[in-house]
Amino acid sequence: MNERIKNFGGILNVGIFVGMILFISSCSMEKLPVVPNEDKALKKIKILKFKNVKPSLKKTITVSQAISADEGGILVLNHTLDDEGLVYANISFEVLPNTISEDTEITLVLDDVSLELHFTPAGLTFGQPAILNIYAMGLNLEGINPNAIRVYYDNPESGQWEEMENEAVTVNILTGYVNVQNVKIPHFSKYVVSGD
Repeated sequence: MNERIKNFGGILNVGIFVGMILFISSCSMEKLPVVPNEDKALKKIKILKFKNVKPSLKKTITVSQAISADEGGILVLNHTLDDEGLVYANISFEVLPNTISEDTEITLVLDDVSLELHFTPAGLTFGQPAILNIYAMGLNLEGINPNAIRVYYDNPESGQWEEMENEAVTVNILTGYVNVQNVKIPHFSKYVVSGD
């Protein structure tokens, strides 16, 4: 009698095991809940960095400009990041006439370690996109695909880096030269120049 119970228990365990396998295999993968992977949810980008910047010269560069709502205006940042003049950034930001609701002081902050641009006032939007031009020399482009260099903005709502529309990108890997022309900026956020 005990032997029959043991056999029945073994058969029952095998039956449960086979039933579970059949149940799992019959489920469609599309119907199973998916736990989001945070690493895959965020687009990975490689922000371009300046090379050969002496620690004594490292700082945050800030420029401000009052922009007229009626006339628009241009904010320009020109900064050399080394003693020899081989590492520098030339950035212009043009607000077109009648694209902001009131006269506004705009500030651009550039971190001299990388091509990371922060604009204020936060949340400012433009009726017609503002135009950003970036000219930089002395970037570390080792391992960067020159055809993949783009400007991205940090979209806080989606948690994604989103590519910005531009007119042209010119790159010279040997000199670390990157020129991104006429990037259309609809609103203020954090903007970066990145390459794969």
